[in-house]
Amino acid sequence: MRDILHDIQQYNSQLTISQVVTFFERKGVTVSKSMIQNHVRDRLLPPPVNKRHYTHKHLAALAVISVLKTVYEMADIKTALMPLIDNEGISLTAYQSIINKTIAYEVILLMVQSADLKNEALRRLHNDSASSVSDVKQVGTPHGKG
Repeated sequence: MRDILHDIQQYNSQLTISQVVTFFERKGVTVSKSMIQNHVRDRLLPPPVNKRHYTHKHLAALAVISVLKTVYEMADIKTALMPLIDNEGISLTAYQSIINKTIAYEVILLMVQSADLKNEALRRLHNDSASSVSDVKQVGTPHGKG
């Protein structure tokens, strides 16, 4: 994602919506025309310049929204970003900060999930070994005794 923000900073020109979609496709990020239009309608993105062109700030906003969507619901993203958005959009520095914090959150989330899976595996292993010991004791006990 940092590569995308670096590439976005290189853009001084304005892009059409099709060019924006192509930009993200080349980066391996799915962004569709309807997604862009919905984000503008929902005011997560400022309107295109002259109703047709998108700037580097639009690209940065779309990049951040794409990253946030991996962790959060759209309603939560809108709630979090709305205070930061004005007609000019958010600065690239602010976007970089949001992405860094989101990546850190994703890492923590994966660590917690990994710990939960480890604990579940240990619990199952403990239960399986306890039942195996119980089975061995029952097999070794003569019928009627025990």
